[in-house]
Amino acid sequence: MKRFFAMCMAMVLAFGMVGCNETVTPPSYASDEKFEIGMWVGISDNLVIYDENGQKVSSRPLTDDEFLEKYQEIADA
Repeated sequence: MKRFFAMCMAMVLAFGMVGCNETVTPPSYASDEKFEIGMWVGISDNLVIYDENGQKVSSRPLTDDEFLEKYQEIADA
């Protein structure tokens, strides 16, 4: 009896989900909106150098070329 009940419940769960998402419209990813390249891609504004103990040795702002190089690495990944 337990086996029959388990089979019935499995069938109800399996067939109950068929077609339930037909009314959901898929999102539209097409957009003319332009994004500014910045921190949203996870690139720091500064280049920080640490020593072997993990202490900060120096910090300087990234140049535009260095920033674009790091952005291209993320875009290619």
